[in-house]
Amino acid sequence: MAGETKHYTSASWKRSGVGTVIRTLGSKLEDRVSVEDFGAEADGNVNCAAAFAAALTSTNFVEVPAGKIYLINSDSPTTIAGGQRLFGGGTIKCAGSASAFVMESGATVE
Repeated sequence: MAGETKHYTSASWKRSGVGTVIRTLGSKLEDRVSVEDFGAEADGNVNCAAAFAAALTSTNFVEVPAGKIYLINSDSPTTIAGGQRLFGGGTIKCAGSASAFVMESGATVE
């Protein structure tokens, strides 16, 4: 049905090869978390600060998809904690009176 959300938590997935295990499809889909999963819009005009903050709160590895531009307009920076990583090659434009991010020791941006 149009507009219906389907949840695939009981479907399974297994990578081919020796030593691999069966996982739920839902678990596999959560391997890669993107800022777009949290509402970031890659048009370079919509403020994505809340999406970046939410993504970094949920996981340590957040993809910023390549070839896209995200605006962060904030008066207080988002902290990237030690062990957290932003990756993917997307562009982050900063506006507002504060830096977009504060990086703690051990945090990385690729």
